[in-house]
Amino acid sequence: MAKNSIIEVRLFGLEIGKLGYDIDKQASYFQYNPKFLESNQYTNIFPYIFKRVKPVQIFNKFEGETFRGLPPMIADSLPDMFGNIIFKEWFESKNKEFKKITPLEQLTYVANRGMGALEYHPISKIPKTSTINIDEIIEVLHKVLYVKKETNEKELSDIALLNVFKIGTSAGGARPKILISEHKTTGKIIPGDMEYSNDYNHYLVKLFINEEGEKGYNKEKIEYAYYVMAKEAGIQMMPSKLIENKHFATLRYDRQHGEKQHVLTACGQADGILKNRKIQATKMCLNWHWTLKCLIKIYRNFSEEWYLMWYLPI
Repeated sequence: MAKNSIIEVRLFGLEIGKLGYDIDKQASYFQYNPKFLESNQYTNIFPYIFKRVKPVQIFNKFEGETFRGLPPMIADSLPDMFGNIIFKEWFESKNKEFKKITPLEQLTYVANRGMGALEYHPISKIPKTSTINIDEIIEVLHKVLYVKKETNEKELSDIALLNVFKIGTSAGGARPKILISEHKTTGKIIPGDMEYSNDYNHYLVKLFINEEGEKGYNKEKIEYAYYVMAKEAGIQMMPSKLIENKHFATLRYDRQHGEKQHVLTACGQADGILKNRKIQATKMCLNWHWTLKCLIKIYRNFSEEWYLMWYLPI
């Protein structure tokens, strides 16, 4: 794909607008589809940053690791730290150079498989798979994350690596996660990147992988314990469970009633959250009053049909 290509941004089958990126100028461009604006549909999908106007809007202050030059609510769709590790591994297994991929090209791989309801076209073709094996995926992830060898030396299963790429690059955060769909009647588990029908429960799964120096310590079981305590305390959460008594699975907030749900993260609405945890913690403490006011304002500006997710990946 050419470095200055333009892609379409879609929502619920409608073209919202077009997005461009210029590497040389380190700037991104967005223009609403005039017909979409005139239809007056979904008027609050981007409460901040994008203005509901017809002229091209230019963004040149979002360069860096977090947004990669894109407007924050679009950059939300890009793979995060774990997702980029998997993206790089899969890309290089196809003898392609990951460092040369542009953010727009990466969005064409996210395409219609990402979190939320935003979609990006054209779609880069990815082979289809119909089944997954969690143990096989964990074996691949262990090699990818902890075996210090070149991709072609790791003896990775093509199908397993493809599955990890398809269902492990969109969930966000630093720890290994995959998206699965579990049939409500048969219990069959299939890749959750494309499926959103009401015949399935759709889960985001945090995988337990034995790490060196952490034998016997299962963060996912601890997270499940916190989930149980939160429920006992009356806090509303998406239903969650343990798979095989070790992987933490929570129902996806963006796949409900057989439909995709449009979601925006707070990071995507408030110019981001710094990735350095010490700086992040300090900034959040110093600006907590501002952050709280901002979140309340964001929430109040959302109609009831939209969801806000305050998302701090771990």
